[in-house]
Amino acid sequence: MPQLEFVGVMTATTADYMSYMIWRPVLLHDVSRDILVVRSKRPNAVLAFTPRHNDDWMLVYGVDDPNHADIPEMVAEDATARTEALNGAFGAQYYASWRI
Repeated sequence: MPQLEFVGVMTATTADYMSYMIWRPVLLHDVSRDILVVRSKRPNAVLAFTPRHNDDWMLVYGVDDPNHADIPEMVAEDATARTEALNGAFGAQYYASWRI
C-alpha cells in the first residue's frame, strides 16, 4: 500500500488549474466530485485541485509512488474532507495552519 502524506495547501488561480489540466499527466479526473488529481512538478508529489468560490485550493501530497493505482482515490478522499473544512466557517484558520 502506498504512503500518502499531506504536505499543505496553497490557493490556485484559474491559470494554475488550466496549466495543470493541459500540461501535467492527469492521474484521474473524476474520482470525487470536482476534484482534479495530477502529478506535481515536485518529485514524488501529487496535487489535488479542489473548488472554492473564487479561486481554487491546491492541496499538495507527498507519495512514495505517484504511479500507484490507489493514489488518486486516496488523495481525493482526503482532499474532499480537507476542502470541506477549508470552505467552511473556519477556512482562514485552517488555511493558516495548513499552507505551505
